[in-house]
Amino acid sequence: MKIFYYIFFLLLFTGVGLTQQTIVPDADIAVNSWSSTPPDDKFPTLADNNDATYCNHPVSTQTTLQVSLGDPANTPGAGTTTIYFRAKGATASTLTVKLLEGATERGTVGQTLTTTTTDYSFTATGITDFTNLSLTFLCSAKTPVVYRAYVEVPNAASITTTIRVIQ
Repeated sequence: MKIFYYIFFLLLFTGVGLTQQTIVPDADIAVNSWSSTPPDDKFPTLADNNDATYCNHPVSTQTTLQVSLGDPANTPGAGTTTIYFRAKGATASTLTVKLLEGATERGTVGQTLTTTTTDYSFTATGITDFTNLSLTFLCSAKTPVVYRAYVEVPNAASITTTIRVIQ
């Protein structure tokens, strides 16, 4: 029984079971005519989990908002990266969201928005440099509102097991 408890605590405190880590926007790259509430940098409003703060595109032309993503706390492992965003828009408006690694597109979705705030997600693969990621939001001629955006990357799994016989 003592061996069981020892192995249980070893696994618990080595982080086994943590399947992903979250990275959020940390700087504006290209703002164009996008605005935000509050009217400061755009990236903090996308990084929080508060629907009272948001980015929107108030004019009826097609433009891009691009924000860089912070570095993951630990080296990510192999697997699927998932991009999440929360948005709404005018009827039949389209928002294209891309995950870029440098200039290389690793994942994209063209989402038709509704007038109800909704959570969306899509996946990306093939990422080799998790310290060089950004998100791009391209709106149609309608006016989208983006409340939150973040990325979950897989954790690297390394388990070292030591078994001691405790008598």
